[in-house]
Amino acid sequence: MASDGEQTPAAGRDSRATEEDDQILLQAEERRKRKQIELQKKRTAHFRRSTADKDGRKVQICRRAKTDPAPVNDLLKPYLKRSGLTAKAAEKQGKIQDLWYTVVGEEIGGKTRPAGFSRGVLTVAVESAALRQELENFYSQSLLQSLREAEPKLTIRALRFRLANKRDTST
Repeated sequence: MASDGEQTPAAGRDSRATEEDDQILLQAEERRKRKQIELQKKRTAHFRRSTADKDGRKVQICRRAKTDPAPVNDLLKPYLKRSGLTAKAAEKQGKIQDLWYTVVGEEIGGKTRPAGFSRGVLTVAVESAALRQELENFYSQSLLQSLREAEPKLTIRALRFRLANKRDTST
């Protein structure tokens, strides 16, 4: 048997094992703290902190740091979806298209399409320059009058004709 001052080989292994376990636990704790600090930095990365002297006192100012701008479309889509404005706009656009095709008939309706309605101006996409010129010069006033009579609630002040682009012809 070993005396009080001496350790048995098994006891020496146990103490080394506990030291290694303690070291592993300390390393894991350090990694966890580093990850926590990195996460905190990511959360507050968009803020810039500075101190300013105001009336002899130190004041901490927190300003939003400049970041890359987000596309407006990405910002507006969720808002428009929640508010229901896209559904209302689509419904209004459908009514305008139906009205347009009712007033102009099949022949002209097949070569034109309402492209937009803003501030009382109905913009119509036209397939060819010749048809655009003809509609603009000869039929604009009569079409405007017919549209107003067919739907008095819709305040159409003017018609604007433009050549159709790929986006207009894809639908």
